[in-house]
Amino acid sequence: MVTTEEPRLPSKKILPSRVTRPASVFTPLLSTNSALKSLLGTGMVPPSPPPVIAYTPEIFSSSRGEVFYVVGGYNNRERLKSIDDVSVNIRNAVMALEDARFYDHIGIDVIRIAGALVNAVKNPDRLQGASTITQQLMKNTVLSHEKSLSRKIAEIGYALSVETAYEKDDIFRMYLNTAYFGNGYYGVEKAAQGYFGTPAKDVPPEKACMLAALIKKPEGYNPFKKGDALSDLTQRQHYCLRRMYTLGYLDQTAAEAALTTRIVLTAKPLDQSNFHEFYATWVLRQLETILGSDVARTKGLRIHTPMNRDMQNIIEDILIPKPGKPERPNETAVIVIDHRNGNVVAMLGGKNFSKSHYNKATQARRQLGSSFKPFVYAAAFESGISPDDTLIDEPVEYYSENDKGEVQVYMPENYNLEYAGRMSLREALIRSNNIISVKLLNEIRPDAVVQLTKKMNIVIDGKKGLCLALGCSELTLEEMAAGYQIFAAAGVWHPPVYITRVEDRQGNELYRHDYKSTQVISELTAQTIKDILTETVRSGTAKMANPGIVPAAGKTGTTDDYRDAWFMGFTPDYTAGVWVGNEDNSPTDGEVGGGAPAFIWKEMTVRMYRKARKTGTAADNQTAGKTDSRGTAPKPNAQRPAQPAGGAPDNTGADGFDNTASDDFDNTDPSLPDTDF
Repeated sequence: MVTTEEPRLPSKKILPSRVTRPASVFTPLLSTNSALKSLLGTGMVPPSPPPVIAYTPEIFSSSRGEVFYVVGGYNNRERLKSIDDVSVNIRNAVMALEDARFYDHIGIDVIRIAGALVNAVKNPDRLQGASTITQQLMKNTVLSHEKSLSRKIAEIGYALSVETAYEKDDIFRMYLNTAYFGNGYYGVEKAAQGYFGTPAKDVPPEKACMLAALIKKPEGYNPFKKGDALSDLTQRQHYCLRRMYTLGYLDQTAAEAALTTRIVLTAKPLDQSNFHEFYATWVLRQLETILGSDVARTKGLRIHTPMNRDMQNIIEDILIPKPGKPERPNETAVIVIDHRNGNVVAMLGGKNFSKSHYNKATQARRQLGSSFKPFVYAAAFESGISPDDTLIDEPVEYYSENDKGEVQVYMPENYNLEYAGRMSLREALIRSNNIISVKLLNEIRPDAVVQLTKKMNIVIDGKKGLCLALGCSELTLEEMAAGYQIFAAAGVWHPPVYITRVEDRQGNELYRHDYKSTQVISELTAQTIKDILTETVRSGTAKMANPGIVPAAGKTGTTDDYRDAWFMGFTPDYTAGVWVGNEDNSPTDGEVGGGAPAFIWKEMTVRMYRKARKTGTAADNQTAGKTDSRGTAPKPNAQRPAQPAGGAPDNTGADGFDNTASDDFDNTDPSLPDTDF
């Protein structure tokens, strides 16, 4: 490790208890028996330890029928079979930084808790944690990472319970197996092999302290990054070595030698493209809603999902930063839905799960820009308005009163500040004209759109008024992609599906998804919107998204100050959305929907279809088209809508595409740049 300061050892001494009076409050808890009795009496401690330590949930993809994720990172970890498989240096380093009294406490460290409380009173802006190794094990395996009082109470309860059922060495071993050390390394054995090329049992003190330091901030202390990350890691590593000396784990000679030893990393960061953390953690959240948290995380369930592993890998390969390559400047989220049944076959909630668990695909509500316009036009066509009807593109002002009785003026503008005069609604949507969209919404009134989206469990605020036409409402990427299904699937909406069935360890089925659908708009309206959005990709604002290899339709969206950029689109098989922006909602550097989002959408679509053709498989649609009795969804009604004048023959849509779902996934000659459905 490149040192950034002159290494010095502190005076060796036995650490005194820093807090006396506050600790006395917890005196009854210092006895294991009294602590457990008192807490069990309150019901805070579970009557038995969580079996998750032995039986963690497994999550399966449907495309390969294989486990792709196990809670705690088991999918990518070398397990320690015994505590003797890890060097005493690592054990001492981890205790020095995380839990020096591990072998003395009962699962919670009342002295550290008291110290943290006193510090909170003295320095409310500098709160200290007090979690023991046992508590951290619960967070890594049984519990979510949610920061709440109820979760903290559960963490303490489980920790106390686990301490009565397992030996300390076993708890420590399980903790080292589940800890995350950054760069895709779950478990200390995998981390030691990855960073140093040596087994965990052979790690010397200086390397042990580097590993222990990474537990606190696995990405913030990334050893592969220069600058502050490396400097901060070095400082914490030196602090760890000094603590080991102070606590008596190292003598002066060994400590001084370790402080001056430069660490050479022997490997590159692990490829994280197969981790699928965003998808897996969202599956667990859905499972907790279905079966409850305790059952979801502690019963060793087998969770079957509709994930297409090939698609997921392609998306992550495009978006997850590669070592040594420039990183995309903004955050990105992607979701892909099989619009025949609502199955979410791929989803990525951000570029780096380790850096931020916040799922930008399912949790972030952002303004939509022009990507919302198709819903306005759909509501208009449902009311009887024709796509061939015309309105005048011209400067316009709308007056209204706010809650205080004050007159407000709304003056929408086109993106280019130019006006084209009279044009059809069809042409207006292809061009993404703002004035016509606002005029159209003024005719049908915002409530018409509110009622349409309500059928898809999408709630928008009608009080926002005419700006709804330009996407001033806020939705998640998941909601938008699910909504766009109606244009691809003959007006039918399906709730997004992440779990198809759940089994216990014995193979008994505990849950099977009951597929449902809602006819939101008529088939004619859906076909009309699809016609228009197909032309948008062919020659309009979404040309950058045209994959050529397969028919496609879609719409771009860009919000004020370039804070959010969208592309929402669909092929014969899938509806997919891409969002680009910043997690803190700060402006991007001029990003627009027709730029990076459209390019990403095109890239992933081309690669998905090429992969499917190469392997000879339809994307992960094994469940599509089967009977409801098997827990899967039938295809949408294939009955053709009435065709607009000049439309295609009755067995196809107006765009020349048979709207029944594609079963072979190969709809076009790959040598030709197809743009027709």
